[in-house]
Amino acid sequence: MRYILLTFLYSCSLLLQGQTSVNADPLSGQYHANLQGDELVMGLNLKYGTSYIGTMTDSHQKYSLNLELANGKNVTGTAKEYSMGLQFEVEGIIDGDRLPLTFSFTLGDKTDQMKIDFVREGSELPASTGTGHVSQDAPDLPKDATHPRDLIGTWTKEELYNSGYGDNYMGAGFSESMTFLSDGQLSEGSSSATMSGSNYSGQSTGQGTGIIPGVKWYTIGNQLYMQVTENGQTQEVHLGRYYVENGNMLITGTNGEKILLKKQ
Repeated sequence: MRYILLTFLYSCSLLLQGQTSVNADPLSGQYHANLQGDELVMGLNLKYGTSYIGTMTDSHQKYSLNLELANGKNVTGTAKEYSMGLQFEVEGIIDGDRLPLTFSFTLGDKTDQMKIDFVREGSELPASTGTGHVSQDAPDLPKDATHPRDLIGTWTKEELYNSGYGDNYMGAGFSESMTFLSDGQLSEGSSSATMSGSNYSGQSTGQGTGIIPGVKWYTIGNQLYMQVTENGQTQEVHLGRYYVENGNMLITGTNGEKILLKKQ
């Protein structure tokens, strides 16, 4: 956490200094883009040699950037989202005052890409300068469906069991995680199980399967839903009411059963 905070403060100081050295090299400066109606702002400054550091923000998220410049025009590097710790691979080519960048994110065996055309500050910004990944085979969600920011991220469910005592004692623990992605997809994460007794113990782990095909999540008000598409048939599943506070999410099912999840 301390390292992330120091990186953030350092990036901000570079952005404040960057306006006096926009023309010092082909990449340093302030950039703007418009992605599907959302304004993005990116600031870059030379760190040393051909290495650059900076930040990118939109209306919901903030990213730290670490980029390399090759041949005076080829840009590669990474972008890390602060709140969820998601990392994107970045590629692009400088084209005058334009900087088209492709952000790639791999989860499991699936890779999504987001293409954004940035324009240096002071140049004319087109009405739309980017495209995001859109799934073509998923049916439309209900009109009032949303993907709230406080649900996006990886959530873990943990369960502990104890029984008996002395030579008859048995304890077990189970943990499984699920990632709610910002585009409504779900990814199955890692899981683990432990068991122990007076004279034995064991543990097993699983890496998860990654993005679950045909499954989407969304909310309407404070109600959580899943959309499941299989063999051309789509079913809407009402999971129940959800409540998020202090990194915990409580889901109360339609049958009254409660599930507590913790955000990683």
